[in-house]
Amino acid sequence: MKNFDTTPIFIHSLFRSGSSYIFKVFRRSDSGYWCYHEPLHEYLLYAAAEPDRFLEIGRESQRHFRHPDIEKPYFYEFHAIADEVGRYFRKEFSFEQYFAAEKDGFTEIKSYFSALANGSKGRPVFQCCRTTGRVEGLKSECGGVHIFLWRNPWDQWWSYKKDVYFDRCNLFISDAKNLPAFLKVLKKELKLPYSHDMDTITYYRFFNRYRLNAIASYKLFYALWCHTILETIPHCELSVDIDKLSTSISYRKETLEKLEQTGIGGLDLSDCSVPMASYGESDSDFFLEIEDYVHELLLSHGYSHAQVDELKLLSKERKESLVDVSVPKNFSVRDAMRAREYQERTEMELAEAQRVIFEAEASVGEAEARIGEAEARAGEAEANAEQLYTMLNSVFKSYSWRITAPLRWIKHQTNLLLQQGLIARTRALVKKITKPSIRRNISIVDDKVDDKVDDLSPHVRKIYAEIKHAIKDCQEKDD
Repeated sequence: MKNFDTTPIFIHSLFRSGSSYIFKVFRRSDSGYWCYHEPLHEYLLYAAAEPDRFLEIGRESQRHFRHPDIEKPYFYEFHAIADEVGRYFRKEFSFEQYFAAEKDGFTEIKSYFSALANGSKGRPVFQCCRTTGRVEGLKSECGGVHIFLWRNPWDQWWSYKKDVYFDRCNLFISDAKNLPAFLKVLKKELKLPYSHDMDTITYYRFFNRYRLNAIASYKLFYALWCHTILETIPHCELSVDIDKLSTSISYRKETLEKLEQTGIGGLDLSDCSVPMASYGESDSDFFLEIEDYVHELLLSHGYSHAQVDELKLLSKERKESLVDVSVPKNFSVRDAMRAREYQERTEMELAEAQRVIFEAEASVGEAEARIGEAEARAGEAEANAEQLYTMLNSVFKSYSWRITAPLRWIKHQTNLLLQQGLIARTRALVKKITKPSIRRNISIVDDKVDDKVDDLSPHVRKIYAEIKHAIKDCQEKDD
């Protein structure tokens, strides 16, 4: 019997929402929380074979991703129960089952979260960046308290640019099973790739080569952001805006009070500080045009006007609070805007260059395939010819072939006689027998035949006379 509250706490968010800060807040608390950092992270696939790798990811990653100092390695809590993680974790948890809806889709993941909870040394806290498409099912199957953490999409999307990994994760999500209808349409429009049931290594290598341009990147990101707002908030006890938590003392107090009401206490949010940028009007134009497109896409695929109106209101609030209309007088905002425009153009150029490379690789691949097919056909034809030659050679050497040679010769001569006529064949015969080697033999036969010519029938005597006359003509020509 554990002497602490075992009710799990789930913190759901997209990437770059300040979730690492919230993870730190729970981990540093003296109230006895046992915090699992991103329990559906694909890195956990190493658990069974290489558990010490859980202790490798720490300060270097913190600096790279601009995460707060969390003292111990990210996956420290997993290390002690690495065998259990290896036993229950599945590759499909990370992205393939992102939109799981049916109860059967939660059987294995429920067992996994139960194993983590049973191995915890305090109240289990699951800080998740890969669950926003299945919060309803997780809450139904796993119970617990569920908190949703979110950030304004403009800053969040630009924060994604810290590392290409985050755009890759959106591609992974777009390849999940049970993809919502509006995302299927968007995926087709953006010509996003399919994994085709690749093995783990090939899967990640395949998507790591794929780069989205700025427009496609924000379209996909914002579509997922909207889906998260619409599908996660209704199933959570509390929704936390990390931007307000960073800027408003009263909002922090209000959030702590709501957490206390759900049985979560002992937290300190006083140092919350997530970066927020100021944007120019050209930035706003870029974002809002894409957001309007996604809003219409949602309306045409089952979402109500009331739901989409909430998203439109948030877009309007962003324009009013984040856009600095003093540009170009405000040089810092202007310069930041120009830097963002430059990066957007760079992304466009990189994506186009990658598209050209992919098309060239595809052309080379098709040419190589055609060459391979031609070589295969040529090899097959050569093998068939060799086989036929062997068969024919075997026939020619056979006893039956040799013994039937006279029959084949008679059949051949009969066919020639029918085709060319008696006279033509007679001339051919005469031409052949007038050869010196044959003529000598004929002259010997001729002397013997002359003595008995009177015994021949009139018709045969006539043919014999014609043959002799023809032989004589040939001999005179030769002389």
